[in-house]
Parts: sequence; structure tokens; C-alpha cells
Amino acid sequence: MRTFAIFGVVLAHILSGRSLIIKWPDVTLLESVVYSFFYFISILSVPIFLFITGYLFLDRDYDKNAVIRFYKKNFLGLYIVYIIWFICYAFFENIVGDYSLTFHSIFNILTLRPDRIIYDLIYSFHLWYFPVILRIYLFIPLIAILLKKFMNKLTLFIYILWFLYIFIPPMLSVIGYSYNYELYRQFRFEYDEYFMYVLCGYFIKQNFFKGIPNVGVISIFIMSLLSSILMLVNSLYFNLPFDVLTVFVAATALMIITERYYKRKTDGFMLDLSVNSLAIYIIHLPILAMFYYAIFLPNYGEYFRLLFISFPVLTLFPIIIFLSNTLVNFLKKSKFLSKYVLYMR
Repeated sequence: MRTFAIFGVVLAHILSGRSLIIKWPDVTLLESVVYSFFYFISILSVPIFLFITGYLFLDRDYDKNAVIRFYKKNFLGLYIVYIIWFICYAFFENIVGDYSLTFHSIFNILTLRPDRIIYDLIYSFHLWYFPVILRIYLFIPLIAILLKKFMNKLTLFIYILWFLYIFIPPMLSVIGYSYNYELYRQFRFEYDEYFMYVLCGYFIKQNFFKGIPNVGVISIFIMSLLSSILMLVNSLYFNLPFDVLTVFVAATALMIITERYYKRKTDGFMLDLSVNSLAIYIIHLPILAMFYYAIFLPNYGEYFRLLFISFPVLTLFPIIIFLSNTLVNFLKKSKFLSKYVLYMR
């Protein structure tokens, strides 16, 4: 699943980049449907990463030593990698763009509050995932302990109510129902939709959905896929946020289908991608950014724009994957870079 997730991330960023330079009025309905299909499949990658987090970390026993080990190995290790990359990217943006790194921005980075900074970054916006997952890691041991002690029908009922509150209002806005969005957001936790994905990963591992037959799961996935494509094609969303119900349902169905059907262990190149998935996530965007940066060169921008568009997505996609994976394999030969820069344990 990590391999699929990193495929989706790279594909999503390629499609996002192309959407900025393609002249959309000239795009046909068929092209728009095809784009929306691939884009929707690609954005399921982030939910898959979050499902895996809940699947692996919530079904554990956390005594005092296990809690310390988790925070030392998982939280602190990832936090160091996050700080190193965020500062490196910020300095890079300062060199090639108008962004300036200030004491205030550094403070926000250190305290996992880089939200405003991310919107100012061009080549490193993918780092938004790190503060999200680090904040989730802060609560993983506590959530796991609570699930072990209090997992019952009442807990599941509360989860369902929380789920409905998070995911239903955004869908109501799609069908034209108006509500006070600002008031609604005040009664939500920050990043709460991501916690829902992590908890759902735990429920999948506990076989909470075993009563749904395979045909039902596949049908739910197809209906969510078609609904999302319809929303994208009709410009109800330029992109789909992760608190849109169809994204959550489709990602859940995909995870259930994979967990039921795919039991074979990966090997060879696919295993290599799985092991390197987070490192590829970190470094793939600068490689892709070289294409984007060339597009805006004063004398050659239009040439590179046409060249970039002429590359079929399914051609550029494996190129970025191959280059990123090759660079990761080269860098991880250094134990220091492997541990503190690529977060490879």
C-alpha cells in the first residue's frame, strides 16, 4: 500500500503542476473527465498513508517503555527530519523566489504551525503533511490505550457521530445547502479529518467492516469515484479536500479491498519503492520543480511549457519515480543522511 500511496502522491503533484499551465478553456469534456479520474485516484494516496499509520500503530500495547520508545523513535526522529527539510526548503525558496525566512516563521515551523508559511512556498508545499502526522503521533499512544480500555458500542457510536459532523456539512454545500461555515469550523478540532482516517485504519485492521461483502465494497468505491469525478468536472471543487465524504468513503473502500485481496509480499523494485516511500515523498518535488522552474524562465518559458505539456503524464510519472528512487538509494548509503535526512530506520 505504501507503493500505491507514493505513486499517488507523485501523480497528484504532476497533475497539479500541469493544471497551472494548461489552457483550460481549450480542454474537452473527455479530457476533463480523464484528468478528474486520475486526479481523484492520486489524491487517495494521503488517506492511504494515514490508514497505514492507524493500522500499524494503534493496535499495540503501550506500557511506559513502549511510549518512550515510540516518541523517541517515531516522533522525535520524524521531527528532526521535518525541521531539517523545512529550513532547507525555506532557504531554497529564499534563493530562487521572494520568500524570506524570519524568526517568526522559524518559530512556527518549530511549533508545528507552518500553515501560513506553506501557502507562500512554491517548491515545498508538500511539507504540509509533516506537521499533520507529527501532531497525530503526539496522540497515538493515548488513543491506542483508550481504544484498548474503552472500545465498545458507545465508543463506536461516538466515532460515527464525529464522522457525520466532519464529513456531512462539506457535502451539503455541494448540493446547494448554505450554512455558517465559520461557526461550523469553530466546533471542529484542527486536523480532525486526518484523525478520522487514522482511526479508520485501526477499524479496518480490527475487521469492523467484515459484514460488508466484497461486491458491496467495490460498488461503494465505484459510486464514490463517479460522484467525485462529477464534482470535479462540474467545478464544484478545483480539488477535493480530505473532509469531502466521497474521498473518505472511496479511500476506505480501496483500503478494505486491498487488505482482503492483496496478501502477496512485494519484492524487487516495488519493495524498494515501499521502503523508500517517505524519502521519495520528501525529495520528489524538487526534481519535478526543475520542470516548473524552467517554464518561467524569461527567454525559454514558452518552449519549456510546450515541452512539459507534450510529455504524457504516464511518461513523466515513471521518470520522476525513477529519478527520485535512484537519488534516495544514493543518499541512504550514508548512515547519517539515511537517519536524519531521509527518515529511514
